Amino acid sequence: MARSSIHFTWAKNPFPLLPPLNNNTIYRIASLTKALTSSAVALLVDEGKLAWDLLIREYLPLFSHRADDIGQKTTLKDLLSHRTGLPNADYLFGQQYGKFLMPRTEIVRLTTFLEPVRPFRKRFLYSQWNYGLATEIIETVTGMSLGIYIQDHILKPLRMCRTTLGKPEGENVAIGYALANDGTPHQIDFPNMNDDPEIDFLALAKKARANGLIAYSTFTAAVNKGKTSKLPRLPLKVYEGRYWNKAQNLCLNIVTGDTVEAPFLLMRIGGALKSVYRLEPYDGDTFYWPPDREKELCEK
Repeated sequence: MARSSIHFTWAKNPFPLLPPLNNNTIYRIASLTKALTSSAVALLVDEGKLAWDLLIREYLPLFSHRADDIGQKTTLKDLLSHRTGLPNADYLFGQQYGKFLMPRTEIVRLTTFLEPVRPFRKRFLYSQWNYGLATEIIETVTGMSLGIYIQDHILKPLRMCRTTLGKPEGENVAIGYALANDGTPHQIDFPNMNDDPEIDFLALAKKARANGLIAYSTFTAAVNKGKTSKLPRLPLKVYEGRYWNKAQNLCLNIVTGDTVEAPFLLMRIGGALKSVYRLEPYDGDTFYWPPDREKELCEK
């Protein structure tokens, strides 16, 4: 790979207290792990420990509980090429304050309950669950965590000593930010962009900011469009309780709260003590929490 002499340009540094970016700045790896995961699978196939066309239920017997084509016919090729039809429903991977809502040990069992949103092998559909399953397979056949396997078999041989799937060390590390509605930056612990020299970072950041705001505005409008003036039929106290998903591995705890104005419902997700949402009436006995981009990204 050719190495460019200039990777970064900076018209104006909005964070004057932070060191400037340079060719040695470390960025959060984010979905670049997918390329490394695919490479790890290829190495294991070459060693005869995995096979591209072997059914993944041979590696993960629990996955065979799915009776559809996804459960009975999915191969490693299908996972890595995003052809399973599984949704990109990664809501459970992280919530407020960057907390995971369930342990990784639940990934395989949860995917046996996920409803497909596209026909099996008919089209590409990006889904984090595909690579979550691939990770489980790698760790099953190697007896090692994905991070350690990649470190020992890919990064160290390539002398990529500063690349890691864990928390980066040192001071020359890019920090993730979310923009409030007024454009002010708020630091968050969130994956950042990679350091591909072909990317115009400043232009890409501006585009991502604009697209993100548009997407959230569209989502908010869609949510508000479905809201009606119908009030709950029963006292709020009646809706209290613990509500479980179909896989019985995630619980929503609903309790009532009181203010001077009126009582309300609070939803706490699983055991994540900080992931709490105030629910409001949406349509009769249906409740929702109003979308608030700035509050969720910048404050939580």
